[in-house]
Amino acid sequence: MCKLSGGKVETQLKVEKPEGFKCGTFKGSSLEERRFATGSFKGTLDVWDLERMDTPTYSARQHDGIVNCIDGVGGRDGISAPELVTGGRDGSLLRNPSPSSRSTSGQCVAKQAKHIG
Repeated sequence: MCKLSGGKVETQLKVEKPEGFKCGTFKGSSLEERRFATGSFKGTLDVWDLERMDTPTYSARQHDGIVNCIDGVGGRDGISAPELVTGGRDGSLLRNPSPSSRSTSGQCVAKQAKHIG
């Protein structure tokens, strides 16, 4: 983690993980919670507390293969529930439950058709 201070970038925290992050977003989390949602090369959605990066607060296998993209909404206004959406190399687009629900499966909202021929 880095911060911009007086026009200079300062490293605040350096953490290494066994697998790389393909994508990430702070959306779907309030500023107070400071949760960082990531998609991995192994198909998992992980949500991290920036104060404790040793273990994700939520983790679920979502895709067969790489999570190519992630986006989120809600949780910022104190009214709407946070939601995360992931898109995978497997051709599916999943709407994921709020990490606070503890569900470990996303709802498929789109699936790429297989080309035959």
